[in-house]
Amino acid sequence: RNQIHRLCGYYDVLCHNHGVSPIMEVSDIVLNTKSDETRRSILAMSSRIAQLAILDAIYTYIVINTDKNSVQAIYNTETALLNKKNNHSARRM
Repeated sequence: RNQIHRLCGYYDVLCHNHGVSPIMEVSDIVLNTKSDETRRSILAMSSRIAQLAILDAIYTYIVINTDKNSVQAIYNTETALLNKKNNHSARRM
């Protein structure tokens, strides 16, 4: 496994709702979510909402507690994703 990301201060975070998974072996931090789903739903929406809430809390924490360079990097990523989305939408028309 490549450890360069740790040398740079990055960690792998896994957020999932499946008991034991092979990906857990290569993740630095594992966040388990579990929500009771209705038997009629194949979409597992409650678990997905729980996972999105966790990711939103992590994102908010990072933005509030980081320096200007980190905030700029997040902004650059958001801009790149928005541009990619707009370019993809324009091609479909």
